[in-house]
Amino acid sequence: MRTLTEDALTRLTKDPYGKGGGLCITAQRLGPEDPTGQLISKEKVAEAEGLQTTPWTVVACPFLSPTEERKAEIVGQYPNSWRVRQPQYGEPGTPVSHRFPPEFAASLQAQMPPQDFAAMYCLDVTQDAGYCAWKTSFIMEIDPEEVTIKGTMIAIDMSLNGGDDSALVAVEMQDQAAVIVGLHFLKGDVDEALPQIVEFAERYNAHTIGVEKAAYGFRILKSLDNRIGDRSFNVVGLSHEGRSKKARQSQILGLGANGKIHAVKGLDLLPVLHAQMRNIALDKKRAPDDLADAATYGIRFVAERGIRSGFSPGDVRWSGGGGDVPGSAPVVWGRGSHALMKPTVGNDGVTQYIIPGFG
Repeated sequence: MRTLTEDALTRLTKDPYGKGGGLCITAQRLGPEDPTGQLISKEKVAEAEGLQTTPWTVVACPFLSPTEERKAEIVGQYPNSWRVRQPQYGEPGTPVSHRFPPEFAASLQAQMPPQDFAAMYCLDVTQDAGYCAWKTSFIMEIDPEEVTIKGTMIAIDMSLNGGDDSALVAVEMQDQAAVIVGLHFLKGDVDEALPQIVEFAERYNAHTIGVEKAAYGFRILKSLDNRIGDRSFNVVGLSHEGRSKKARQSQILGLGANGKIHAVKGLDLLPVLHAQMRNIALDKKRAPDDLADAATYGIRFVAERGIRSGFSPGDVRWSGGGGDVPGSAPVVWGRGSHALMKPTVGNDGVTQYIIPGFG
């Protein structure tokens, strides 16, 4: 910055005829504090203080043609004393250069987090676009018709206050991939959250409910106790195992990079999930992350007990149960045609099903 704003500019002298040299900077935006951003900030401060500014001429060219509103925003992000030139744009959302087909732009955008693509290719640095390990392409959206919900694992991350930020994520395994079928925030305190959990468990045919063993999660675990009303669940406590959220997220990055994480199209909270996954990847301590944390728990649970072991879940049946026991939910996990469900009779005479990986 010193070279550009002090050393170079002070040496641009004019000859006797009024002509002189110029300085051209070619730069790709990376974030609000990159060299271009610092130059903009310095000039805006000079304008605000009534000082003389450098009459830069800017050729601003995003990769994709912007809307009329976005064109005005591009001009507005530079100091008033600068002259902003933009190319002739085509249809909004299409590449400015005809050398690049729309398919290339779509592929490029799918490989990058939204904030990174916005900064580097759309001149939008409203958010810092540093390196981020999480990519939106790590979750592949699939049509609802391609998903058959046989049995899901529900992961719950209760907020520290037991309030509206508590998150619930339903994940199942299909075709050796973890499929996110439900993303929700729970409303109210613990007592209000319990009936919501039951409703989602029925909706997504849950065989296991996992609750993070922290804060209000202990109350949920105690209240569930493997049974709510006439419903039986495999209730498990989820532990962070002494790892940070970022370290836990790193355990599912390989699955995402290899196309092993899917989500049903049309989930309203999927953009929120991506934003929170990015917050964790960028180690933003105070940013919301309950939904991403619950999704990470759910994906890891399914991956460790299904994908990596090669097992697949069978049908989960709510009514009828095992034998003549109403309300129980037997779960069959099998590899090929080999059943792994082992019925045993407990001391109370109730038939139980012991499933490898669940206990």
